[in-house]
Amino acid sequence: MATVEADLQKTAEELHIQYYAFFKVLSAGNLHFPMAEIYEKGRWRPLVISGRPYHNLTIAHRVLQDAERVQEEFLNAMRLVRSDSGSPPEGLTNPLDHWKYRLEHD
Repeated sequence: MATVEADLQKTAEELHIQYYAFFKVLSAGNLHFPMAEIYEKGRWRPLVISGRPYHNLTIAHRVLQDAERVQEEFLNAMRLVRSDSGSPPEGLTNPLDHWKYRLEHD
């Protein structure tokens, strides 16, 4: 695991929020699933980002890239908040836990 990714995962653990890793798009026929994995109960569990497949492969990849970037920016921002205030904010969730993406217009 890269150092930046390890730092982000450590930040997520300190904030007691889920960390998403192993981003990829899986395709089955004409459906494309933006996937990630979360560490839960001692093992990595796969899930579909945004909870739905896409017909357009480009959009599935865009969902994946945006989700990965948002998680990184969120965790970096929370690291700054934590270092400024001395303690992590309470009640946080990872934005990917509630990720919604625009619908396709095919």
